[in-house]
Amino acid sequence: MIDNFVFPSDQDRAENDELDRVCEALEAAIERIDVQNKRLDAASQQEILDGSDHIPDATKMVRGDVVAMGELTDNDDNICSPAMLVQFASVEDFQAARAAGQCQLSVFGGDA
Repeated sequence: MIDNFVFPSDQDRAENDELDRVCEALEAAIERIDVQNKRLDAASQQEILDGSDHIPDATKMVRGDVVAMGELTDNDDNICSPAMLVQFASVEDFQAARAAGQCQLSVFGGDA
């Protein structure tokens, strides 16, 4: 944006209070812009993650929440450990995950 801008020298700023005040305001504005740009970059990265297919050849990413972890017992009293129980956001998400025949988890933006 203002990469080629050169601020007045410290001496020029010391000699002119108004120039110094304007430079300080500009420095503060640039800092606020940098913070907002970092927030936008982070949001863009999250949108990329949210909109991407995590499974090769998958047509959509499905959503679910981990509702239990550790040693779990199934309906036949088989103990599964370590295990994780995922509750999908919808029946369609469950069916899509099941149809894929594989599962890859994203944890806080990284793969597990």
